[in-house]
Amino acid sequence: MAKEKAYEEKIVKLILLKEGTYNLEETLTIACPISIHGAGQDNTIIQGRGIDIRGTKEEKKIVGMQGVTMKGSSQGGLYAYNGLSFLCKDMTFTQCEYHGVYASNTKGRLINCVITQCGKSGIICTNALIELEGIQTKVDGNGTSLNDWYGLVAYDRSSIIHLLFPLTKESVSTDGTGTGNMNTIKNDATNKYWTHFDDFVETNSMHHDTVADCITTLVRAIDLAKGVATQYV
Repeated sequence: MAKEKAYEEKIVKLILLKEGTYNLEETLTIACPISIHGAGQDNTIIQGRGIDIRGTKEEKKIVGMQGVTMKGSSQGGLYAYNGLSFLCKDMTFTQCEYHGVYASNTKGRLINCVITQCGKSGIICTNALIELEGIQTKVDGNGTSLNDWYGLVAYDRSSIIHLLFPLTKESVSTDGTGTGNMNTIKNDATNKYWTHFDDFVETNSMHHDTVADCITTLVRAIDLAKGVATQYV
């Protein structure tokens, strides 16, 4: 028990990314609770690939990110599959080839996040719960590559996108370039509704099951960013 406690105390729990552009050479798969904090959406940019959240579901254990822009991913911005819950605050997901944020069989919350100009849907969930919060939350201009994607998509009746007051469907999801902006949405003041949506095909990615592997991938990206450093806490 004492050894386990000592090990937990040494685990890196927070990564601080200073201002700069970080080029991911492969998808960063996170399967352990950790927080990644940038210097602000306009200052810290991660591009090239996205983040894939897995891991074992544990109460009060989450993957947290804030103050970062995910830009130009050749896949999606953030994928979460059957694993840890996630919390994103003050983030932008833009120009991703696939979806901005995709969640399956998990829970997530986006606070004051912007999802825009992604090739497929802005936010999509299947058998998942995604909560949207904060008046700066916006999902617009997505579905740039095809004509049958939406701003907000809940795949079936077991999927919920919950807009926390005072957000509404109309205020969050606007100006989509696909055929529509919403599928199954729930908020504090409106009704639920549902329509079928095409299945989503998963893509292969490299898995990082430990904090060390996660940090190694980030450090590789950091080494490529001139004048950029990280701090480990």
